[in-house]
Amino acid sequence: MGAQYGTFLACFNQSLQTAPYLFTYYASNYFESSSNVSRQSCSDLYFQYNNIAYKTDFRLHYYLLGNYIYRDTALMTLQYKKILPVTQIQLNKTLQYRTLVFGNQLLLQLTPNSGPLQLPVWASRHRLAYENKIFKRKLLISTGLEMRYNTPYYANDYAPVYFNFVTQTQERISNIPEFTYFFNFNVKRFRASVAFDQLQQIFTRNNINYPDYGAQNLALRFGLHWIFVN
Repeated sequence: MGAQYGTFLACFNQSLQTAPYLFTYYASNYFESSSNVSRQSCSDLYFQYNNIAYKTDFRLHYYLLGNYIYRDTALMTLQYKKILPVTQIQLNKTLQYRTLVFGNQLLLQLTPNSGPLQLPVWASRHRLAYENKIFKRKLLISTGLEMRYNTPYYANDYAPVYFNFVTQTQERISNIPEFTYFFNFNVKRFRASVAFDQLQQIFTRNNINYPDYGAQNLALRFGLHWIFVN
């Protein structure tokens, strides 16, 4: 289709994946464990619609996972013998009025409640920014707020013994939205950024990434990117 109507893409991917080494064999000074697991399969039916003129991008993934490999809270390597379907619907939409830009990323995920793969049903990221070229249009700046949120879910627990994550259904992780203030600028081949992450911690506790592991504190972050040309 033409630029006015956007482009449409449909494809199908399938892969066979050997289990990571840490799932098949692990040894330390105190214990040793080994497991014999089959290959994991992943089939992906994928649709995408993109319209640059209307700043819209829509994506649909329908996954079928076979022999899904995971660890339980007893640190045992297991395989889910049933086919595990996962549906992901993503919409990226940007709204702009002159120098105000409102970017949105929306994600809907559907998985079986009884399966070993736990994902938030809803996740989104929203970015409200002032973008403009100043100083005789030599300096491009972008500044504003970014918000990220996902619905409560049973996030995987971290097992430091294996340096890996395990599936758990005992503790449901629920957080408030995360906020970041950012200031970016670009002049010729030089780019820089300043960001204040986790702004919501000014008013409340740290968010929880997964059981017993909190997110970082309020932090100031810098970024520099300079391209040298001979």
